Amino acid sequence: MYHAPLDLVKPESYGWAVARAHELGLLSADHTSALFVDLDILDQRLHHLEQVFPDTALHAIPVKTHPILSTLRYVVSQGYGLECASLEEVALALRAKCPSDKIVWDSPAKTQSEIDYVIQHAPGAIVNANSIDELNMYPQDHGLRLGLRILLMSATGAPKVFDVSASDSKFGEPITRRQQIIDCFLARPDLVGLHLHAGSDIGNIEKNATRVAAVYDLAIEINQARHLADLPPLDYIDIGGGAGVYLDGRESQGLASYSDRIRSECQLYSSSLQVITEFGRFTYGHCGWLWSRIASLRANTDDHRLAILHVGADALVREIYQPHAQRHSFIALDPHFKSATGSKQSYDLAGPLCFAGDVIEREVMLPALSHEHSVIICNAASNSLALWSRHCSRRMPAVIHYRRGMSCNLAKPAETLDDIIQSWS
Repeated sequence: MYHAPLDLVKPESYGWAVARAHELGLLSADHTSALFVDLDILDQRLHHLEQVFPDTALHAIPVKTHPILSTLRYVVSQGYGLECASLEEVALALRAKCPSDKIVWDSPAKTQSEIDYVIQHAPGAIVNANSIDELNMYPQDHGLRLGLRILLMSATGAPKVFDVSASDSKFGEPITRRQQIIDCFLARPDLVGLHLHAGSDIGNIEKNATRVAAVYDLAIEINQARHLADLPPLDYIDIGGGAGVYLDGRESQGLASYSDRIRSECQLYSSSLQVITEFGRFTYGHCGWLWSRIASLRANTDDHRLAILHVGADALVREIYQPHAQRHSFIALDPHFKSATGSKQSYDLAGPLCFAGDVIEREVMLPALSHEHSVIICNAASNSLALWSRHCSRRMPAVIHYRRGMSCNLAKPAETLDDIIQSWS
């Protein structure tokens, strides 16, 4: 089935949104940076999930990728669920008014008190146990949709720090213990689902379809055994997420080919099993961007120019600390927040933190900059503020939601000095 190519933020949106935020008083001269979220692009990404996966699928968008409460509330208001990797994220999901039966909790390190909290405060939530051993912590009358995470024992090709499917992973019960898993599902009628999540930034997400098929085959085997034991069948398979964020157009067709590949690999979509997805980077990666004023311009030598920005390794932890992370693109705005023009020069873009490695990108070609210019870091709504570093105790910037030509709203105010003092108190 044909799907229109997915859009990226339009270049003219950057200047319009920054100017509008200043006109409305959402930003002032005291604000040195901000994260902007384009709700139209976010809508398109969310709707794409509905278009390419089965109508009955639950799309639980990971909180960890973008935990801004106003954004979570917006996602929930559009009918989507939330995936949580900690009890704290479950609390955020509840505060975002996410219905309990659309909350997915996948923490690999749950405590008994945390499990009891979810049983009490989020009845009907989908909870994926990380191991057979963890299942001993759940009473028979827990009232959850309880599943077991499966470790596929095969590397994905993603950067090792994001690959959670290799044989040394801490995530899931190894599929090599197949009989023990089946026996567990026979002993626990309250187990109703299987979960897999192979990692983040998987180089070729389509190849993940073979892992989905492997877990589907396991589900069929479990259901056959449960049928013979007069036990109810499983009711869901959570296929996780894993799609990366690319700047070269590779994902313009989105996840359609991945979903088609799943359909060709197994009969999951035509079965009675509900599909649950957890796409975070795919959902948020292209819908937001960071804006920063220029703190300083330097030319230590005749052939080297350096622009110091007000965001860096505090917001772009993955990019700074992971040598082969997907790179960003950059746009300069003039003092009137219009796209800067003129002959281009090479700049190293550095952040504000007190260590030498806080360099966002080297040799970026931009029009000649002045202190009145500002810089856009494109495609930065995913795992930016979510991974915010407290190194140097810098304040987190404001978050702005907008629709170009229509609305511009403060989603989260910038932190204050008192907020920082309180956080360390």
